[in-house]
Amino acid sequence: MNPLEALPQAVRDALARGDKIGAIKAMRTMRHLDLKAAKLAIEAAQQGRAAPASELAPGEEPNHDRLWHKVVEVLLLVVGALALWRWLAG
Repeated sequence: MNPLEALPQAVRDALARGDKIGAIKAMRTMRHLDLKAAKLAIEAAQQGRAAPASELAPGEEPNHDRLWHKVVEVLLLVVGALALWRWLAG
């Protein structure tokens, strides 16, 4: 089986147009991969080899909400700093 056939149709269409960046974006969206993993998977398929193994442990799911955790972390720091400031000022 040709490794390119395993890629989603939108990725193959972008590659056929010569749009590697579009292919990577489509791969990231459709397979929920980070930039590096999507790029490596597409390059591997173009070279006729299997995509590199995931760095996730068996059963581990990718963490797609890192940004959300950062937002909450920053908000907690701001609230804590304001509370400390009010306590020291009051």
